[in-house]
Amino acid sequence: DPQTLDIIAHLNKEKTRVISIKNRGLAGARNRGIEEAKGDIILPLDADDKIDGNYLSNAVALLDEDPEIGIVYSHARLFGAVNASWLLPNYSLESMLLDNVIFCSALFRKADWKKAGGYDTELVYGWEDYDLWLSIIKSGKRVLQLPYEHFHYRVAADSMVRSLNKSQKVESFKKIYLKHQDLFRENIEIWLDRLVEVKEPYHTCKCYIDTGDGYTESQVLTRKIVPGTQILTFDISSFQNIVKFRLDPVDCPAVLSVHQIVLQGSGSDTEVSVNSLKGSHVCLDGNRYMFSDHDPKLHIQMVKHAAHASFTTLRCEIELHSFGNEALRKIVDYLASGQKQQRISGAIRKVGKIISGQK
Repeated sequence: DPQTLDIIAHLNKEKTRVISIKNRGLAGARNRGIEEAKGDIILPLDADDKIDGNYLSNAVALLDEDPEIGIVYSHARLFGAVNASWLLPNYSLESMLLDNVIFCSALFRKADWKKAGGYDTELVYGWEDYDLWLSIIKSGKRVLQLPYEHFHYRVAADSMVRSLNKSQKVESFKKIYLKHQDLFRENIEIWLDRLVEVKEPYHTCKCYIDTGDGYTESQVLTRKIVPGTQILTFDISSFQNIVKFRLDPVDCPAVLSVHQIVLQGSGSDTEVSVNSLKGSHVCLDGNRYMFSDHDPKLHIQMVKHAAHASFTTLRCEIELHSFGNEALRKIVDYLASGQKQQRISGAIRKVGKIISGQK
């Protein structure tokens, strides 16, 4: 608008050119800016985002050193409505074909932008940067990520990408898929693997056996575990001189009840108390254990009178109430209820960090 242009004119920044155009959308504005740019390397930067001073020099050095590198970006931080590290997945072709893991303000060569046909102005709901990255990757260029938080992304309530509804997201991804279908076809197993995971969601329960040398991956038995109550049996007949067991009941945060643990043998069975197992749980309510990390552990000691007995089977009856983020929310609710005041502050802080993605 005229007022903005007047303010910019009075700033008179050195090496800055102001280009005024009619509204063509984000992709159109970026294309026009890159067309006018005199340099060989491009960094798109929206007006409400920020970069650190070393971002340009570090990224340009990599692009200058290796012509096979097509995209350079960094770790990032969120600010504004949220103040935290932006925990994007690490780049890989697999992660990139499932979703865009490179933010909009990565550096690339103007020549690669031109070869790709620029930003696609038909992607009216956004994702034009995702489309450009796929074009550059498809040409055979590599992607590198700097190990520093050089980019700062402002989070606002009216962020365009965050406000897209499902139909708009589907329409955008459909256009991207059709445009890059050769790349998706060549790597179809990535999508098939994801489809199988969605259709058959389950988690893994592991039983580690210590025969005197500690816990190792060579002495572990694995079973599938699903929500609800189930009986898991582990054949331990081939292990001699068992000292103790470690049960990793699930591979994610979870709330579960251990109803029974029994060591079965040719003679009599030996039951283990399930109300006082040592482990990595943040709190315990009777036989209900609550784990806030991704590697829950329960330690099962051999009872003294059974240490030299010959057992063939470890039998565990476990009820998986919830897992993942749902489990974390239930743990926070339980702690906040005041039932365990002596541990509430530290446990809530720990679980809160996990939910927000902090370490």
